[in-house]
Parts: sequence; C-alpha cells; structure tokens
Amino acid sequence: MAAAIAHLRVRLQPRDMSLSVKEDTLGTVEQVPVVCPTCRYSGTLPDHDKALNYALVYNTYLHEVRDELRMLVRVEQLFASFPNSGHYLKVLKTRLDRPAWPHFRDDPDFEKALEAEPDLSEFLKNKCARYVPGRLRKVKELVQKWENELDFTLLKCPVCGSGSLTIEPELFDRLVSIAESTLSSTEMSPSTSSHRLVAWFHR
Repeated sequence: MAAAIAHLRVRLQPRDMSLSVKEDTLGTVEQVPVVCPTCRYSGTLPDHDKALNYALVYNTYLHEVRDELRMLVRVEQLFASFPNSGHYLKVLKTRLDRPAWPHFRDDPDFEKALEAEPDLSEFLKNKCARYVPGRLRKVKELVQKWENELDFTLLKCPVCGSGSLTIEPELFDRLVSIAESTLSSTEMSPSTSSHRLVAWFHR
C-alpha cells in the first residue's frame, strides 16, 4: 500500500502529442541529423524542404507513439489476465473516479506477474498515462492518422530501404523542449525558438 501512495504523489505522463513541434524550425538547421530505427543507420540531411521537415517531425512522433502502443497493449493484456484485481496500479489506470485508494486491494499474483516483466512494470509506474483505456484509444487514432497522412517515400532509409528516417533523438528532445517553453512563456519573441535551436546545434 505504501507503494500505491508514493505513486499517487508522483505521476509522470507520456509526451504530450498535442505539442506542435514546428517543422519550420528545422529550416534553421543546415544539416538535420537523422536515424533509421530499423537498421540503426545515422546520417545527416543537407537538403530538406518544408514537406520533408513535416514528414520527419511527425514520423518521429509516430515512432514514439508506436512504441507506446506496444506497451499499452501489453498493459491491457495484463489487466485482462486479472479481471477482478484491486492492485493499485490497475485501479489507478482503469478508473476515472477519485479518490481511488478505497478500491485498492493487495494482489500478490498480479504483483508477481508484474515483477516478471520489469520493462512493463517501469512503464506502468513511471511512464504510463493516467487512464489507460482512453490513452489506448487516442494512441491508436494517432497511429492511424499519421500512417495515412505521411509520405513515407520521402523518408526511405538509404541503407536498408525498409525503414523510415526519424530525427536524431537528442535533437528531437530539444525541439520538444523548445515547443514546451514557447507555449509556457508569454514573453518569448517569435524568433526565440529558432535562435535556441541554432545555439544548441552549434554548441
């Protein structure tokens, strides 16, 4: 029960996909570092127009969302294996009513199953959305949307030919950080985000 209370105090959320990382921001970078998640190729793109920038930004989001979807499906399968469980993680992730703690029940079998999958346990405790059914629906919608909209011919890996290029993770994290700070700051000038990215890239 102590673990349940601790979890209530600190709840990390998945990346907010409503944040709009502007593809125009990539125009400030002369050579965009990219990777292929399929074959681990890494390189740079010296020539990248607005269409390619858009595809790169949202394919990087798509890659993250697909990873999240795989984990959420595993969570759903775990919960289905224990339909009557009152384990605090299942209660927190499947009920919208609050407070949740009156519904908590010790469940050694659930805990044992979770311990057998450390990566799933880590995801549930620190990275999973507050309400799994709702997040699962949203993630499925995002995957379908971006798979239908993106022009993957622009992103074909030059090495393996089967993977699609994404933005190098460190740069993408920086883009997201810039988007977050831009939304939260009322004093930021329109060009500040571009200046920050240029400063990061040439550090």
